[in-house]
Amino acid sequence: MDKRVDKIEAELQKKADKSEINGIYDKLDGIIGRLGDEETERFAIMAQLQRHERWHRQEAEHTGLTLQPDASAAVARSPLSMVSDGASY
Repeated sequence: MDKRVDKIEAELQKKADKSEINGIYDKLDGIIGRLGDEETERFAIMAQLQRHERWHRQEAEHTGLTLQPDASAAVARSPLSMVSDGASY
């Protein structure tokens, strides 16, 4: 009788382990989904930034201004931060 009880307990433990593993997989799936959403958002922000930079260049051309990188542009990676007349964006 004790052997049967031990066997049943061992099987229940295996099922509990599988349940925990499935829970971990579910959490990982959620994290991966959020990472995908973050990547999509990042691409949208990059596209918007490029569009704005293009508009700034077009306006500078139209008004005859020369855009110059700011001293902190290397750190911030902002190619359009100052125009030749000293005005900052």
